[in-house]
Amino acid sequence: MPSSVLAKKPRKRFTPEEYIRLERAALEKSEYYEGEIFAMAGAQENHNVVALNFAALLLAALRKQGCQPFTSDMKIAITPQGPFFYPDVSVACGERKFLRGRRDILLNPVIIVEVLSKSTQRYDREIKLQEYQRISSVDAVLLASSDRPAVDVHTRAGRVWKHHNVSGLDKLIELPSPKCVLALADIYEGVDFAGAAQPKAIR
Repeated sequence: MPSSVLAKKPRKRFTPEEYIRLERAALEKSEYYEGEIFAMAGAQENHNVVALNFAALLLAALRKQGCQPFTSDMKIAITPQGPFFYPDVSVACGERKFLRGRRDILLNPVIIVEVLSKSTQRYDREIKLQEYQRISSVDAVLLASSDRPAVDVHTRAGRVWKHHNVSGLDKLIELPSPKCVLALADIYEGVDFAGAAQPKAIR
């Protein structure tokens, strides 16, 4: 995820073509928003556990519906000209469409998951959520906390987006399209909530 993206912005701007060329040659991933390139910061343990659990659960729930989940190595294009983001998990169903025939920039995800962290949750909620909702194929955007069992569920209903919060390890997320049910107990299996509140010191 981009670090300090809502702070002072760099001056240099790039075209989408320049970003794609530079990012493919780089050793680290970066995202592209409003002509600027933002390096992605590393994720902590709980963030990785929640993201991996989501990918595994969506694979198990949707594989018979012809759907394929992807981890954070799959880039998403809001439009062919950008922005370009790396969600923590994305799902495509049926025929997958990619930018310019390459298979590293997905154009038609149906589900997008972002796992929130303190440093990036404002960026995820205020910028990336709205951008993801612009993609016509997207039916659900899930914003999952990494320090407590809670998920903001945004689902498309025609031209309107509906939002509700699901919290508590005894709760379920029910997605209408593609249809599946996810248990928060499974999403947060292996998460150390105490450790999230008080990071362990390095000795």
